[in-house]
Amino acid sequence: MEKRIRLPSGEYAEIVAGTPITHVEVIAGRGRIRQIDEADILVDLYGGTALLWQKKKGIASICFRGEIYKAEIHWYEEPTVGRVKYKVKSYNGEWIIHE
Repeated sequence: MEKRIRLPSGEYAEIVAGTPITHVEVIAGRGRIRQIDEADILVDLYGGTALLWQKKKGIASICFRGEIYKAEIHWYEEPTVGRVKYKVKSYNGEWIIHE
C-alpha cells in the first residue's frame, strides 16, 4: 500500500504505519451509480480494469511535520492494483478531524 498522501496545500504527509483506515465507503466506481471519470487514465497509469476501479473515502491517522492527525482521505482502488493516489479531503480549508 502506498503511504504518501497529498495534502490540500500540495505538501505531502504519510499514513501512520500499522494504523487502519476506518469508516471506509465507496463513493464512485464499481457498485455505485456515479462512475469514475478518470478510470481510463487510472488504467493507463496503474493497470487493472476500468470497470473495477473504485473511489473510496475513510478516516486515517496521518503524520505531518512530526505530529499525528486524523483526517478524511480519498483514494482509488482496484483489486489487482491496490490503493493509489491518496489525498486528504478539505472542507472550507480545514482538513484535520481531530488530533
